[in-house]
Amino acid sequence: MITAPRELDVAGAFTIAMMWELGIEEVMDGRVEARGRDLVERIRARMPDALRELLDGIGDSYAASSLTVRR
Repeated sequence: MITAPRELDVAGAFTIAMMWELGIEEVMDGRVEARGRDLVERIRARMPDALRELLDGIGDSYAASSLTVRR
């Protein structure tokens, strides 16, 4: 999806943006990561407000859980 963004649908675009919110892109090939970052910015700019808010919530939840110390 990242290498052929013209074929993206809403579900694919949301999936890519969610991957970036969760930091999953860090395990991908560096070339894909660089291309994907620009793509995610374009996706978020065109995304409906409700989906953008959902992504923000996913990112906030991920950040909160990754900072939690488990004993």
